[in-house]
Amino acid sequence: MALHIFNTPNTHQIQERIDEGSPADAILLIEKAATQILCSDWKPTVTSTAPQVFVLTPSNLSASKNLESDTLEHKSASGIDFPAFVELTTKYNPIISW
Repeated sequence: MALHIFNTPNTHQIQERIDEGSPADAILLIEKAATQILCSDWKPTVTSTAPQVFVLTPSNLSASKNLESDTLEHKSASGIDFPAFVELTTKYNPIISW
């Protein structure tokens, strides 16, 4: 059960981890990688056997939460906050940063 944390917006690398990962793994997009999925046309290809994709979303953007939620759902990802981020790091081993 690996947690892959991406802070760089390399969509090719992210998609590779989605394609090669297992449902027991998870992918977390933070910083520039989170912006990439929220603000671009890129949509990861996620299947039922792929790792779950999470996006660390800033809590100070409450006015755009509905838009953010719709965007993430369309891109097969789930938004999480900082406490959920910390919880993920306690559940997965190893944690791999990209």
